[in-house]
Amino acid sequence: VLSRSFDAPAHLWDPDTGRPVLSLEAHINHFHVAAFFPDSRLLALAYDDGTVRLWDVSDGTCLATFTEHTARVIHLVFSADGDTLCSTGDDGRFYIRRLRDVL
Repeated sequence: VLSRSFDAPAHLWDPDTGRPVLSLEAHINHFHVAAFFPDSRLLALAYDDGTVRLWDVSDGTCLATFTEHTARVIHLVFSADGDTLCSTGDDGRFYIRRLRDVL
């Protein structure tokens, strides 16, 4: 389970125990939307400052930061096969990223 607040980083929680598993520190901006990779090993978070960060949920490592958007990112989705990550923003732009080019 993923949670957020305006004054703390994103947290992943174990749904069985209710205990926090991982804290994802990024920067002062809170995330607006999230998408899990099809097998749940990666998590994409989109922030109000227009950045998208790709996280490894096993250890909290930020694997990539995308900065193409110039405004808040409002939608994120992984393709069903996990090959691409797509985002749209309030700037009216749409980006498709091939993950094999990034990871």
